[in-house]
Amino acid sequence: PQVLGENQAVMASDLKRNLQGSLASLRAGIEVLGIIIETIHPPAGAAPAYRNVQAAEVQAATEIASEKGRAEATLSTAKMQAETRRNEATGAAAQIESGARVDLTNMQADDGPYRAAPAPFMMERYFAALKAVLPGVPLAIVDNPLGGGLSTIDLRPPGSDRLSTGIGREP
Repeated sequence: PQVLGENQAVMASDLKRNLQGSLASLRAGIEVLGIIIETIHPPAGAAPAYRNVQAAEVQAATEIASEKGRAEATLSTAKMQAETRRNEATGAAAQIESGARVDLTNMQADDGPYRAAPAPFMMERYFAALKAVLPGVPLAIVDNPLGGGLSTIDLRPPGSDRLSTGIGREP
């Protein structure tokens, strides 16, 4: 394999030097001007094996290149997935932070009215919460003018029953 795969110009130069040395030791009086190697073939019996070795080397190089390509594709996919997850996490963090800022703003906005009149503020919040948990239900809130008790909340639909009990009638 070394002979068949070696650079032919280097081989020709080495052969010329060795041949000239042999001719000089024999005192032949011949000077070698140049040697040209056109092709080198393996011996007839070894040619198929040599071609198989060459084919195996080409196949190995092809497989290595294919695996490197697959590795690059896997790396690119992993980088893309990591970038996507990082972007999703950044977006979720921004949403949480934004929600916290809204909550802080709402709390700061409620602080002044609560400090000025806590009871009416809390009652208003209570009624707003009732409306939120009972969407679509008509509410009639009757205040207890005698004090000491809670307000009455009439959840009955508007109609004749309401008028017969006196609830919801104008004085």
